[in-house]
Amino acid sequence: MVYDGAVYPLRADDTIDVSGPSWEIEDAKRFLLSGATIPFAPGAGAAGSSPYLGASDSWTLEGTQFGYYFLFDAPERVAVATIDRLSAAGVAVQRWDVSHRPAADGSYYDWFARLLSDTTQEELRSQISTALTAAAPAPPTETPGAGLAQLQLRVEMLVAEVAELYAALGVANAQRDSAEARVATETERSARLEADLARSAALYKNLRDEHEALVSQAESAEDEARLRLEKEALIEMALAENADLWSRLQEFEEAQRTGDAKVLILRAEIDELNERLEELGEQERRRARAVRPTVGPQRGVPGFIERSFQRLEFVLDSLDALEDFSNPAAALRVLFQIDTGDMVGKDLEGIRGWREVSKVATGNAGQEDLGRIYYLPGGPRVLVSVHIKQDDKQQQRHIGRLARLA
Repeated sequence: MVYDGAVYPLRADDTIDVSGPSWEIEDAKRFLLSGATIPFAPGAGAAGSSPYLGASDSWTLEGTQFGYYFLFDAPERVAVATIDRLSAAGVAVQRWDVSHRPAADGSYYDWFARLLSDTTQEELRSQISTALTAAAPAPPTETPGAGLAQLQLRVEMLVAEVAELYAALGVANAQRDSAEARVATETERSARLEADLARSAALYKNLRDEHEALVSQAESAEDEARLRLEKEALIEMALAENADLWSRLQEFEEAQRTGDAKVLILRAEIDELNERLEELGEQERRRARAVRPTVGPQRGVPGFIERSFQRLEFVLDSLDALEDFSNPAAALRVLFQIDTGDMVGKDLEGIRGWREVSKVATGNAGQEDLGRIYYLPGGPRVLVSVHIKQDDKQQQRHIGRLARLA
């Protein structure tokens, strides 16, 4: 029957003693089949007639220098009853608890009990086996001198435990003394090594200083002689180079004076040619103005340009380029500014006097800002070239044509 978390046996007289021995629920793993004979526990009056069914199936006994160890498997309630049986059988239990280490046979047991006994291991094993398999003992009766015997046994157990503790303490003290001695030895050795290292460093520094002093003394005389020779060679080289530079400077100054004279002559010739060109240009413009009234007015874009911008003279293929503008509004606005004398745009690189107005809107798909207007101001008539850039190479060819016009 399970009561209050424990399993109690059903006795032959149909009674259950909840104050008697019990088992853990986990240990009650066997069930009876239907019709099987029920193994009743003995009645209450026959407690001393049945063998103990606790830890007798799984236990071992070990002997050490400190005594004997009894290791066994059992539920906790049965373990308590097992220790009680050993004590009732005259086996002195010093202490018992849960076992956490493997036994000599390699097995792990649930509990261990430390025993005090003057008998041999085989005699103690037989005594334990008899205690576990014998019928349940009758309740102990008080006998004269029993308390004194138990006290004496307790004293013997305490004396043994104290002896064990003293032995462990002696071992620990010996280990501590040995460790302290090793530490002292290593400390002294470390101090000696540090002193030797300091002496070696000082000796190395002295040797290095002496070596440097000797090298400096040996090299000082040779260095002085070598430096003197090098100094004299450098002075001679500098004097020779100075003389050569002076000669070349005089030649350069002479050539510069000659070149300046030639430059002045060429500038005078250029000024004279420019004056002549201006005179020829003015004569040509007067001749053109004299002939122009006899020519009929042009029509279309050329006629519009001629009538709108009388100061501008369009060169190369400007009029054809203007006709290619889908929307010439931006170009006409720039031409109007040039015609009125505004210096729009920037100087054209590579041709003196010409200016460039870049990124003029054309209105053409894919050529929106590729319009270019080049002009040469400075006279009564302004040369103008309208152009649509195709690529860099084609643009450079066009600028080269403008350079030939200038």
